[in-house]
Amino acid sequence: ITHAYLPCRVKQLGNKSVSWVRVRDGHILTVDRAVFIADQRFLALKQPDKFWTLQIKYVQARDAGAYECQVSTEPKVSARVHLQVVVPRTEIVGGPERLVKAGSTVVLRCIVRGALEPPTFIMWYHSTEQITSDSTRYRTQVDRNIPEIEGDAHSTTGSLIIESAKKRDNGNYTCSPSNSPSVTVMLNVINGESSASAVTSSAPVR
Repeated sequence: ITHAYLPCRVKQLGNKSVSWVRVRDGHILTVDRAVFIADQRFLALKQPDKFWTLQIKYVQARDAGAYECQVSTEPKVSARVHLQVVVPRTEIVGGPERLVKAGSTVVLRCIVRGALEPPTFIMWYHSTEQITSDSTRYRTQVDRNIPEIEGDAHSTTGSLIIESAKKRDNGNYTCSPSNSPSVTVMLNVINGESSASAVTSSAPVR
């Protein structure tokens, strides 16, 4: 969860007021330290070195856009700050369903893309039960800062390895990163060689 801080440095303020305005709708958010919006995530902070900072707690995608810092002089003095909100996303490699043969090694992978920094952890769940590092049935692995094919962004991959899959391994597996939405993949373990669509390993990470 991220908070945004939009800085505005005002010199020789005197007895004038400092306001923050959301440009897209002209809504006055704060005047000095007073808040004029029902959304309690907004707050004006008076900081050292003549900074009046607009704080937006728990930033959401809809908060993106221009904000204007205004000083109540005649004529008005103002400065704009543009807030860009990056929304990370989580993807399951190979799609939301996996069909594998009993006895095979299964690798489930999820990728976190678009995050400003790598997740501090990636948890896996089988149904509602958390898979811990001391599990004898599963192994987990996290690979951070993998360059993307397009652009300069980096991604993080979380892997869950199941050795010698059994029918009891059937069910939903959820990848839950610390800074990105959770995603779920359904695993079906089948017996024998009858299904041509059965696979023994995950698709490679590109």
